[in-house]
Amino acid sequence: IQQGMGSRTLGVLFTLALIGCFGGAMNALQAYQLQSTLRPYGIPPLVVALGLTALTALCIQRDGVGRWSEILVPTMAVGYLLMTLGVMALCRRQVPAMLGEIFRDAFAPDSLAGGLAGGTMSIGIRRGLFTNEAGMGSASQAAAAAEARHPADQGMAQVLSVFIDTL
Repeated sequence: IQQGMGSRTLGVLFTLALIGCFGGAMNALQAYQLQSTLRPYGIPPLVVALGLTALTALCIQRDGVGRWSEILVPTMAVGYLLMTLGVMALCRRQVPAMLGEIFRDAFAPDSLAGGLAGGTMSIGIRRGLFTNEAGMGSASQAAAAAEARHPADQGMAQVLSVFIDTL
């Protein structure tokens, strides 16, 4: 912002807003979701908080966030895919009925009315924001750290990343 718009003040304000948003709100929401998921297994919230703190410190202190992300993100993606395929394999008898229900309900009059009323759009926007953070301003931070021949090259990579992440 300082170089592109010539305003250090706007750059500082944007940075402070990002720190407040992602340092507080987004991390708090994600930590809450994780502890809510682990609580039924007898893992207390304090243990989850300490574990997340330790992992965050390790990522920052050691090789940096980028190096850990190179390992964790593909591992999470493959793990998610394998879990999905595993659940589908375990429930293979219900998969045809599930697909039929999805397509039947997708084109039902009630679904159309709900979609027109905006409920589906509202949920979709929230999911989109939490899936890839498009439009929230955080992707620009990652893109700014990348080395590219031209800013347009990095911009195209960011567009592709939103598509892949959402898909």
